[in-house]
This record gives sequence, structure tokens and C-alpha cells, in this order.
Amino acid sequence: MKEFKEFAEELPREIVEKIVKLWLERKNFGKPSNYDAYGKSSGSCGESIEIFLKVNGDKI
Repeated sequence: MKEFKEFAEELPREIVEKIVKLWLERKNFGKPSNYDAYGKSSGSCGESIEIFLKVNGDKI
């Protein structure tokens, strides 16, 4: 049972480290220079999201 406990204790740290790394090394952030589709949605609490899509054949 000790192995599972160690795994469970390390998992949150690994997740946080991955999230921080993805935030600092953002690749897909900002408005692209060319896109095929665009959508924006705003919530009632002031949050919003914008999505830009580039389509290449059957791939998004």
C-alpha cells in the first residue's frame, strides 16, 4: 500500500509542474496570422473565450 500512497502524493505535484510548464511555454496562444474559422463566447460573469481554427483537409 505504501507504493500507492507515494504515487498519490507525487501525482498532484507532477500535474502542477506540467500545468506551469505548459503556461510558460505556450505554443498555441494568441491570434494566428491566418485562420479559417473564428468563434467568441462571453459568459455572464465576464469571462470570455475566443477560438481560431485552421483547417487542412480533414484536420483541424
